[in-house]
Amino acid sequence: ISASAFKNCYVSASGDETGITSITTGDYVTTIGADAFNGCKLVSEITIGESVETIGENAFAYCGYSANVDGLTITIGEAVTEIDGTAFANCKHLTELTFNAIELETMSTTSNASLFAGTVGHDDGFTLTIGDEVTLIPDYAFKSCKINEVPTFPESLEYIGVSAFESCTKMSGDIDLSYCENLEAISASAFKNCYVSASGDE
Repeated sequence: ISASAFKNCYVSASGDETGITSITTGDYVTTIGADAFNGCKLVSEITIGESVETIGENAFAYCGYSANVDGLTITIGEAVTEIDGTAFANCKHLTELTFNAIELETMSTTSNASLFAGTVGHDDGFTLTIGDEVTLIPDYAFKSCKINEVPTFPESLEYIGVSAFESCTKMSGDIDLSYCENLEAISASAFKNCYVSASGDE
């Protein structure tokens, strides 16, 4: 899918909004170019197929951004090896994220930004599901995201990157890595500041 192919497929006029509401890639798509779906603010579901390997800069930025979107679900396929760090920027109504990328080799970011920079999630937070065959969680992948529960980590996991879950202050539950027999490294600040106290609640 070429750069800017469906960019800004959204219009608002006299209080009415129209545009793309869901995105599903086909079985033969390998690359999603920069800005391919940037600004598709009414999208509530993104399914990235098993053939996709590369997701470009701002490819899905501002998807689901409209106040009329109740929730956004994103599924990332197993074959993805490269994601630009701004690919999902400002998808602010995220409610469910399924991360199936078995071995994400390259994640281009600037200033140690989260893979989902600005994708803070719905007010109630979002649910993160990590696929059964995922081997690594990239540096800064979910930094400062509103993940509402500690995800179940797969037995296949080998590496948790630097600041991967840093400042996920909404995340609650037990971190259980005891069954991850192949785990080689939990990097610096991986779960730093995953704690918040407000109005007497912790």
